[in-house]
Amino acid sequence: MTNEASPPTRGRGDRATNPARGPTHGLGTDPIAAALERFAAIDSYRVTLRSSSDAGVQEIRYHYRKPGFVRMDFMRPYRGAVLVYDPRRRRATLWPFGPGRFPRLDLGVDNPLIRDPRGHSVDRSDAGTLLRNARKLQEHGSAEVVGEERVGNRRAWRVVVSGRHAVDDVHRYDLWLAHDSLFPLKAESRDVHHRLIEASLMDDVEIGIAFPDRFFDP
Repeated sequence: MTNEASPPTRGRGDRATNPARGPTHGLGTDPIAAALERFAAIDSYRVTLRSSSDAGVQEIRYHYRKPGFVRMDFMRPYRGAVLVYDPRRRRATLWPFGPGRFPRLDLGVDNPLIRDPRGHSVDRSDAGTLLRNARKLQEHGSAEVVGEERVGNRRAWRVVVSGRHAVDDVHRYDLWLAHDSLFPLKAESRDVHHRLIEASLMDDVEIGIAFPDRFFDP
């Protein structure tokens, strides 16, 4: 992942709208609402999350199950660390050296030890939060499907969301939504000066996972 990305292109062959006929991409007039509706039907998923920003690069095996259980297995930095969030207690458990190894830390979600450099917390780390933030930005702006692209070996709609009022310092999102599920495969956030804040790639997406017993309570 790099901290540079090209702006949306709207060549003759990749436009997702037709002025005479309206949208031709099947997402209706509101792609973010369509993606949120599809996400609401997901019970569980897992991805390999790779993100980059001025603070560095992260690679995490990320697992989610309704109503908000999260497990992060860190690959870099802090390889071997595991963080689990329990929405019933609104508490997180961190094993810096892996489950079963000392120490085992019970932490609130606002504890700076488990907040990322941009202040993100584990209870607001799932793909649904990304889509809801894009929705908030869209409320005073717009969301437009600007074309169809590939993310790895998957086809995706590229959606640009921009707003007059920032959401978490973000004035624009570029989102790549999977053709089949509308799950976000890639995301870029930019500030008011169009500078890249963070780029994230969701690889190895699996939806509808039957996690083992105690997976979120190792």
